[in-house]
Amino acid sequence: MALVTLLEYLMNNCLRHNIIIGKDIALYDVYIAYYKINSKSYRIYTDRGDHITLDISKFRNFTFDATLYKPTNSIEMIQCLRILEKDIPYNAYIETADGTFIAGFYKIDRINQLK
Repeated sequence: MALVTLLEYLMNNCLRHNIIIGKDIALYDVYIAYYKINSKSYRIYTDRGDHITLDISKFRNFTFDATLYKPTNSIEMIQCLRILEKDIPYNAYIETADGTFIAGFYKIDRINQLK
């Protein structure tokens, strides 16, 4: 799944970024420490001890502000991330089928990489 690939990429590379969930939750300058998956949600844990639950029951699309690609599977996500590594910073948005915002990962780049 493309979302797993994105989370793995952010976590394995210790890339700091901001996470916005809906209109109510904002975490700034964090990296993903680990996550748990079930059929309808992802629980994301950050390096600062925050944990958020991301409802993916209506998830359908990814959008990136730095490219026209909309990855739908892990292979397409890997290809997209390779291209985006050259653009700093970039944002990833998770959306419903009708384009409604679910969550966003903002200011992803190597400059903010945890050393």
